[in-house]
Amino acid sequence: MKKGKVYIAGAGAGDVGCLTLKVKDIIEKADIILYDNLVSDEILSFSSPKAVLVDVGKIASFHKLKQEDINNLLIEFSKKYDIVLRLKGGTPFVFGRGAEEAEVLLKNDVDFEIMQGVSSVTSVPESMGIPLTHREFASGFYVVTGRKKRDFDLNEDDYKKIASLKDTTLVFMMSVAKANIIAQNLISAGKNKNTKAAIISNGTLANAQKYEYTLEELSQVEDTGIFDTPGMLIVGEVVELSYKLNSSSKKLLNGKRIIINVPKEKGDKLQKKLYNLGAQVLNVSTNCLEKKYDREEILNFFDNNYERQLKILQEEIIKEVNEKNSNKLLKKLKNINNGYICFTSAYAVDIFFEILKENSIDIRQLLGYKICVVGSATSDKLKSYGIISDIMPNIYDAKSLAEELINQKARKVICILPHNIQSDLYTKLLENNIDCVRINIYEKKSKKVKIYREKTDDIYVFTSSSSVTGLVNSYEKEHFRGRLAFCIGKQTKKIAEQYGFNTVMSDNATIEELIRCIEKYYA
Repeated sequence: MKKGKVYIAGAGAGDVGCLTLKVKDIIEKADIILYDNLVSDEILSFSSPKAVLVDVGKIASFHKLKQEDINNLLIEFSKKYDIVLRLKGGTPFVFGRGAEEAEVLLKNDVDFEIMQGVSSVTSVPESMGIPLTHREFASGFYVVTGRKKRDFDLNEDDYKKIASLKDTTLVFMMSVAKANIIAQNLISAGKNKNTKAAIISNGTLANAQKYEYTLEELSQVEDTGIFDTPGMLIVGEVVELSYKLNSSSKKLLNGKRIIINVPKEKGDKLQKKLYNLGAQVLNVSTNCLEKKYDREEILNFFDNNYERQLKILQEEIIKEVNEKNSNKLLKKLKNINNGYICFTSAYAVDIFFEILKENSIDIRQLLGYKICVVGSATSDKLKSYGIISDIMPNIYDAKSLAEELINQKARKVICILPHNIQSDLYTKLLENNIDCVRINIYEKKSKKVKIYREKTDDIYVFTSSSSVTGLVNSYEKEHFRGRLAFCIGKQTKKIAEQYGFNTVMSDNATIEELIRCIEKYYA
């Protein structure tokens, strides 16, 4: 029987920036992932489309599966899959039951590996500007959980021991539901009632909240249900430093979660820019791009072009040599125009050159063609291959590129496009009786998604009309009515409004302009 390997890994406190490269790599490779409630949608989005995702999460007072059941699943799945990932919040061996699971695997002769994560014990307070140690306030910190395996509550002796610690920051994990009782017991055990305390809920995420009290004030809170879980309680004078040291609160998009829908194959430029502005960013990526082309069609196109180009060159050389006019010959050769090749996305450029490499086609066989792009991102991608575009419209969209070619009285146009997608460029050129050939080199495949921790104040950013439809097709038509959406281009804006989004459109169809639009809106 085939035996796989189980990886017990920590996903950090929630913010995707707390995810280690090592754990990200195993998320991408895993065949099956058993994940906790503390693992964010953003982190799960790194998983393979073929991976099986199993929610075994625990929240306060409710466990979807008992620990024993999770242990049994790990053993069972190790017999069926090569890479089994047990993905936990924080780091596995700090209040994560990772050691218990590892012991079970060891006992059952299952191969396993522990992958460390960034612990929420330190990262959550730091995200709010609270240092656990400081030479003026605390020389150390003490971490404890309000939950024990057999006895839930800390007893009187526990509190006396904890309260007696001098110059020590106290960190209570998984205890916010009893934060008022903990405060009462600390005071009773001798802790100064004026000691500063903070409760942090959903630390490092967009919906993070910090509540500050003295121990006395916290002890008088009647309803701890106001504190979301997951959360932690921090007790100590270091809490006072939060107002000065909380740098994340200074970022423009801090506290906002933004949903984007961009194929992973197109890179994460938009995601990184929004993240650097302080936003929590989730890419639902409903559209997958895959290379797909007719090899014979590609080879015929290049062979025919090459033969035609040789014939033109031969005719021009004979004519000008007879007239003994070398300068005129050089000028004519430079201005030979076989037609136009149009790229409508940076991804199309990458795939096009990948196809040339696969088939040992020399780019010089395109001599005589003018290269056209729909916008600056596509132009920049071409530059990375050493090619400068000849035509780019002032307005970055397909219709504007078509109008530019019509104005130039183009005779023959090659459109590099995806399969089965309506193209405004191709359609408009045909309507104007221009000889237009469509070469399809990749396809889009759609999948349905679910935003598990969806909030009504989530913000949406759409870079194309297909990014709108790709998302809304997973929900009822009216589901997103009234939600705020930033859009690239009039067509994207139009489609978003059809589904009820309140839209804001960037002045130009570039990622940079879209970011400026968002910055201006929230400035």
